[in-house]
Amino acid sequence: MTTSAEQQSDGPLHALLRRAVDVRPGEVGAMLTSFVFFFCLLSSYFVLRPIRDAVAAASRVNELPLLFAGTLMATLAFNPLFSALVVRFPIRRVIPISYQFFVVNILVFYGILRFSGNVEGSDVDVWIGRVFFVWTTVFALFNTSIFWSLMADAFRSDQAKRMFGFIGVGGTLGSISGSAATVALAPKIGAVNLLLVSAVLLELAIFTIVRFPLRPRSGEGAATAEERAKNDRAIGGSVWSGFTQVVKSPYLLGICAFLILYTIGSTFLYFEQADIVGRAYADKTARTAVLAGGWSPCMRIAGAIFG
Repeated sequence: MTTSAEQQSDGPLHALLRRAVDVRPGEVGAMLTSFVFFFCLLSSYFVLRPIRDAVAAASRVNELPLLFAGTLMATLAFNPLFSALVVRFPIRRVIPISYQFFVVNILVFYGILRFSGNVEGSDVDVWIGRVFFVWTTVFALFNTSIFWSLMADAFRSDQAKRMFGFIGVGGTLGSISGSAATVALAPKIGAVNLLLVSAVLLELAIFTIVRFPLRPRSGEGAATAEERAKNDRAIGGSVWSGFTQVVKSPYLLGICAFLILYTIGSTFLYFEQADIVGRAYADKTARTAVLAGGWSPCMRIAGAIFG
């Protein structure tokens, strides 16, 4: 039988959402906050990604393996540093700090590219592009992994099964919106000014997540003092705890094998995309716009070149 508290919280918004997802009273706020947070995160990244891919398209084919190697080295360097931060502070403090760090990085890149007076194609411009490529790829890794770390910490297993699909749609819509914004804005404001758009979207994500409910409940009232204390504690463990957990779990090892095979295939396609776009477009802004449009423009270019 439905309690009076549940009846009061079962408002029009909850009734509408129930048509799409099995969300219960007390969970609506957390689910919608997560949806908007993921939307803003991926919108921000998908504004940056075409700029990064334009750098790859402008590079010689033999430079791409070096860019990928640089990304690997940067990831290996920063991952232990991030892990050391996580094991010492609560995840809800780590997340805003981490994303604010990325916002500062974006503004630094904007300042260098906007006010340095570098000529496109110069040695300085090429090296800035290489650094930006590596940084953006590392940002992509931490962007989503930090988000899902919060989701795993905030939602119980039964809640995750019911709501993570809906939350994931927020990221999908964000990626589409970010790419569409890049296609529309790149010819008008230039590729460099798109960095400010990405920074604003990331700040909106931070603004959203600091308002994330302490603990999503299912009509059970506010979080208890014990739960508040739990959320204020650091995760603990060691810097290498994640690695040891993967090695001990056949399930996680299977996921790693899947990701390795997926990455090998997608890397081959990425190299081909960079080669096609690099030969078809000489202007940085044009490359950024066409790469933001997804695979269909690339396929039309390939047909024009090879057909």
